This record gives sequence, structure tokens and C-alpha cells, in this order.
Amino acid sequence: MDKMKSLLSSSEPLDARQLRALCVLGITGSFTETARLLHLTQSAISHSMKALETDLGVELLERSGRKALLTQTGQALVARAEKILVEMYRARKELQQLTNWGSTRLRVGASSTACQYLLPKVIREFRRLFPHCQVEISTRDTLNSLEALKDGDIDLALCLDAPAAERDLEFKPLFTEEIRVVAPAGHSWAGLKSVPPAEFVKEPYISYYAGSYLTQIMQQHFQREGVRLPRPIIELGSLDAMREMVKLGMGVALMPGWVTEDDAKAGQVKVLPLAGRKLLRRWGIACRKGRRLPHNEETFVKLCASAGAELTGAGAPPA
Repeated sequence: MDKMKSLLSSSEPLDARQLRALCVLGITGSFTETARLLHLTQSAISHSMKALETDLGVELLERSGRKALLTQTGQALVARAEKILVEMYRARKELQQLTNWGSTRLRVGASSTACQYLLPKVIREFRRLFPHCQVEISTRDTLNSLEALKDGDIDLALCLDAPAAERDLEFKPLFTEEIRVVAPAGHSWAGLKSVPPAEFVKEPYISYYAGSYLTQIMQQHFQREGVRLPRPIIELGSLDAMREMVKLGMGVALMPGWVTEDDAKAGQVKVLPLAGRKLLRRWGIACRKGRRLPHNEETFVKLCASAGAELTGAGAPPA
């Protein structure tokens, strides 16, 4: 509150150029030398000091010919002014650094799955292009990432398709992936080309935790197919843990194909699409609406799109 009162005070703030001249004059004790160091005329320095004294209503200097000594009041002002000018210098340097591409900070929210499978190659290439950029990755699911984005805690959210209700956010599509059925090796579905939704719901299934956006997408898909998705036998917050339980024959699951790719090649699981319309989810980058992304963030978005297309074998998502 005191800070607000100071900012809204009717008194005009002090002129930084006058303060700088006073500080230099306090060191040199000479109008001529001060004018030389500041690339001004001696007359300009003299008039500037008189204007400052008139503005404050105090004497800051004792003048004796060409010499000038700080009064006690002048010394007190210089002690404060030096701190102010140093902070202003630091602020200018920080702003200059922010204008240099990559000389800044990038804060990203992403799911644990994205952190494990998608981001390592992205971060490696990003660090090569922007070696001085500090990268902070926080593990969050889609809904938490969107909240953090709105609160200003992160700059970008690598997440699933942002709900249309998020009016304050903009979603930049990256790639689309298919969610497929994952069954243990030797399951009766092994000979099928696809699994009908009505058959899937008859099996014990392992699900990602109920509050996740992935689970919401799954439930909505089965509702459109006219099938009610029953309660899972197990809920987990890790796709890797789900994959391991499927391998042990504890149930079936719905997961992205690239999470189980190595297990499928090793013959430990069978990966099949759902019959009928495909269960798709779209990945993208969410940012605050109306915010123009700097060059390093635009590059990060492009790297994510490229890595996602390589990972899933899919092209860009449909417009």
C-alpha cells in the first residue's frame, strides 16, 4: 500500500539525468570535468543543478569558483541517488538481455509422458540453438498446466487439446495420435484386426487416473459409440505403470501406441485399434491469448511439432 501511495503521489519523480550529474559532480567537484565526462556543456550542468535545487527547495552544492562541494543535504541525496541509478542500470541490462534471442528463460508445463518420450530430443536441440536460455520443465497434467498458464507460472503448456472454454488461452496444434487397445500377449483378441468398443467394456481394464483429460476423452468417445465405459479395476497416474500391469496379464488398457511400441515389438503385448471411429487425441502448445511468442518460444513449438510427428508417424493435425 505504501508503494502504491508513492507511485500515485502528486510530486513528480526526480530526473535521472539530474541525479546522475549530481553524483558525478560530487565525485569530481568540478563543473568542467563533470561536463566532459557526461559529454555536455558546463552551462548545461550548471543549469541542471540549479533546476534540481529549485525543484527540491534545498541547497545541494556549495559553489566556490569552478569548484562545487556537496552540502549535507546533497550528500544525503547522492547516497540515495547512487542506489537508484545502479538499479536503473541493472534494469536496462536485463531488458537488453531479454531482447537477445535465447538469452532468457523458458518455463514449460508438460505431462510426465511428454517429459519422458517427447521432450528429451526437443530440449537437446533447443539447447544447441539457445545455449544461454534457462529451461524450466514442470511436470503437470493438461488441466493443471492450463491453470498454471493462466496464473503466469509457466510460459507454455505442452498439453492435450485445450478445452474450448479456455477463452484466455490460445492452442497451437502440434500433432494427432491414436489411442489404441493394449492387451497382454496371448489374449483372445490377438487374432483380431480391431476391438469393438462393446467388447472392450467386457474386459477388466486398467485406466489412467479419473481426473485426467485423457480419461475424459476416452469416456466421451465411448459415449458417442453408445457404450458405457465401466469403472476400471485399477487407476494409475503413470502410463508406464499401466503398461507393466498389462504385460503381467492384469487387464487391458487404452494408451498411445508409441508408449508400448518396444513391448509390442518384443511380443509382450498386442496393440490394436478400436473398431469404428478412431479414438484420437490432439497435442499442442497452449499460450496466453494475444501474447506474441518470442523467437526462442516459436522455435520450441516447431521442435515439438517435428518430434511429435516423428514419434507418432503422423503428420500435422487437421485444421
